[in-house]
Amino acid sequence: MAYIYQYDPGTPADDNNAIVVGYRSSSGFTQRIAQSLTANINDVIVGLGFMMRNPNGAGGVELTFSIQTNNGSIPSGTLANANLTGAQTAFNGTGWVWQDLVFATPGTLAAGGSIWAVCKVTTEPVGSGTSYYTNVPASDPFAGGNNAIYGDPTDGAWAAYVLTDTQFRVDGTLAVVGGLNLTSKMW
Repeated sequence: MAYIYQYDPGTPADDNNAIVVGYRSSSGFTQRIAQSLTANINDVIVGLGFMMRNPNGAGGVELTFSIQTNNGSIPSGTLANANLTGAQTAFNGTGWVWQDLVFATPGTLAAGGSIWAVCKVTTEPVGSGTSYYTNVPASDPFAGGNNAIYGDPTDGAWAAYVLTDTQFRVDGTLAVVGGLNLTSKMW
């Protein structure tokens, strides 16, 4: 599969680098995860995905994915394009899988802008049994980006982590060459 942006070191073997999205039982608050990147060309974004695992096994919780603008070194809460948000019911099962969302309408991003791919449980706050894991390997191989976590360690605020990246992928149109759109295939 070809994606215009991605960090994919493969399926995690364990939960050693897992970050909670949703209810964090050790602190009692709700967490979100985000990954920054820079748009290199006038990208048309059609979808967003995160490597995730459901430790509870039961689905039914709705996740929201969005592309947001940058506010210093954290997500702003403002959509980079009004079309680049969507929600879907999360998966069942306990294994690591790609949780992918196709936006209802593609959205265009301006070249050179720093943006954030964001994942959260749609209805917050949430209670126990509504947490998912995202994979954040202990290295920083995605050039020009970093991750941020909302709610840990600062409940109600974003904190940037510049030495790690969230396992993610963005699908869309790469460029127009000779009148032809070079587009990756969606999941």
